[in-house]
Amino acid sequence: MDDDLLPPLNSGLTSEEWQQTPERVREMVKALWEKVNQLQDTVEKLREIVNCNSQGSSQPPSQDRPDRKVIKEKVGLTLKDR
Repeated sequence: MDDDLLPPLNSGLTSEEWQQTPERVREMVKALWEKVNQLQDTVEKLREIVNCNSQGSSQPPSQDRPDRKVIKEKVGLTLKDR
């Protein structure tokens, strides 16, 4: 089956609704859907980087970023609150 006949995964659209959508709109939706997926992947990778500290790795506490403590104190969050 042609991919143009199927809506993006998890879009909530039926095949009939997708086929009724003008082609230019389908192209735009697909491009935006791909961008959303890319951004979600990027956010996940950045969260892993930000949350990397002595509690989640083998590094000593002295290697924790000093700004993380300040941010946590200002916001009143711990890593477990996320």
